[in-house]
Amino acid sequence: MDIDERSNDINNKENDLDLLNKNQKLNKTLENGQKDKINNSEELTELPTEETPNVGSPTKAASSTEDKTEIFEEQKPTPRLVMTKMVLINFKSYYGRIEIGPFHKSFSSIVGPNGSGKSNVIDALLFVFGYRAKKMRQGKLSELIHNSGGKKQFEFCTVEVFFQEIIDDEKVN
Repeated sequence: MDIDERSNDINNKENDLDLLNKNQKLNKTLENGQKDKINNSEELTELPTEETPNVGSPTKAASSTEDKTEIFEEQKPTPRLVMTKMVLINFKSYYGRIEIGPFHKSFSSIVGPNGSGKSNVIDALLFVFGYRAKKMRQGKLSELIHNSGGKKQFEFCTVEVFFQEIIDDEKVN
C-alpha cells in the first residue's frame, strides 16, 4: 500500500468515526439467513489512534537550529467517545436480553472469576466491530448464537454498544 492509498484509507476511517455522534449506538445483528453474507465480509483493520497532548505539555519550538526553547501551550480539553453500556441478546452464554453497564469513563479492563463471561464480553465487542468468527475462537458465526439444552433454538443474536461523547475535566479525580 503506497502513501496515497494509506492516506485515503486513514481519511475514510476518520470520516467513519465522525459519524458516531453523541449518544449514538453501534449494533450488529446476526440472523441464520445471513450467515453466508457475513462470513464473506472483510475483517476490519485497526483504526489509527491520535495521541492527544496533555494540557500544559511541553512542545519544542526553534527559532534557529542553535536556539531551542521549551514552551508550554495551554490546550482546550478535546472531546472523546466512551463506551457507556452494552446490550447482548442471545449472544453465546447470555440468554435473552442482558444489559452490561453503565461503564465508568475510565473503563479499561474486565475482571472476574473463571467462567464469569469475561471472554464472551470481549467476543461481543469483536463481533459488533466486524471481526471474523475465527478471531473469536469460533469455527462459524452461527456458534455465537445462544444454544443451551433446555431452551429453544434461537435464530439470531444481537450486540449493541452505546457510546457517549465526553469532555474530561482538567483536574484529575
